[in-house]
Parts: sequence; C-alpha cells; structure tokens
Amino acid sequence: MDFGTYHHSSRKQSELIRERIRINLKKLKILKELDKPLSNVIDIGFGLGFFSYEISKFLKIKNLVGLDTFDERYIKNLNTSKAISIVDKISAEKITLVKGDASDIPFKDSMFELAISNLTLHNLPKEKRSEAFNEIFRTLKNGGIFIYSDFIFHKNEIIALSGSSASYYNFKVIESINLFTCNGNPCFIISVLQKY
Repeated sequence: MDFGTYHHSSRKQSELIRERIRINLKKLKILKELDKPLSNVIDIGFGLGFFSYEISKFLKIKNLVGLDTFDERYIKNLNTSKAISIVDKISAEKITLVKGDASDIPFKDSMFELAISNLTLHNLPKEKRSEAFNEIFRTLKNGGIFIYSDFIFHKNEIIALSGSSASYYNFKVIESINLFTCNGNPCFIISVLQKY
C-alpha cells in the first residue's frame, strides 16, 4: 500500500521508517496484552492512516477516530481512490475522521482506551507538545494506553514531562524501543505510556 512520503524525508527514507515501525510493533508486549476489543481509539495525526492500519493488525477496534488538521490538500486526496482504499483496509468497525489539533482535542475527558500517534508530535513547538500530552491524557481513560512513534522524543523528555508542573495527569513509560540512532543517541522511538 502507498502511504506517501513524509514531509521531512525522501520516499526511500519514508519506506525505511515505516518498515522499522512494522517490525518493532511486533515486539511491543502491550499489543499482545490488549486482547479485549477496544471501544474507542484515537489516532492523533491520522494522515493517510498508516499507524492505524498497522495497529489494527494487532487489536480489535470498534470505533476509531482519525484526528488531523486535514488541510485542503488532504481533503482533496481523501476523494481519491488511494486514500479511500487505505481507510477501508483499517480493521475497525467504524472510522470517523475529525479535523482538530493535538493541543486541543475536541472530545470529552476519559473517552478513549487507546491513543496512537506517528510522526506528529515533533511538528509541534515544545510548549504545544506539553499541551498535546495533557490533551491526550485528558481524553484517555484511567489505565489507558498511548503508543507513539516519533523523532526528537526520548525517555528522559517524557519522564521530565510526566513529573513537571506542565503535566496535569499521571502516566508512566511502560515500553520504549529505539528505531534509529543519531550520533550514538536514540532519535526515533516507539514508546508506550499508560495513564494512572
């Protein structure tokens, strides 16, 4: 399936990123432990649905919300058979696409059991990332899981955020897998956080 090219990389690099994500999602323990159907899942930065598509291979999802800024170009692409065929292949009973921003998620508190995000949060300025994390955890149920893959973030930044006054919600890092190393340091990871 053609999920396009990420704005920060070439087509070849985009495919390499997606392949590393596919391989490493299989290693996440949480995807093996979440064996009950999930009523409500949100994909923050839905794009063409790559992360939802991959996650749905492991989980039974009833309702999936794809949240994105959905600019005019995206809306135009939604009308193409390519975009429609990708959304149709995501294994969820119902998919709703919603225009919105990660730092102001238009849903009530404690609505979702799972939030996912791929290559979205690094696009936000650091102060907006704090707001986005607060919004994600506001909309997650207690015990809810947030799985994301992204650049920039590393475990120390997340741990610092979880203990800072910028974070209104308690969460812990359950798992973290390094996908790429830059100058000897993790620079692209998949992390799993849990709200408690």
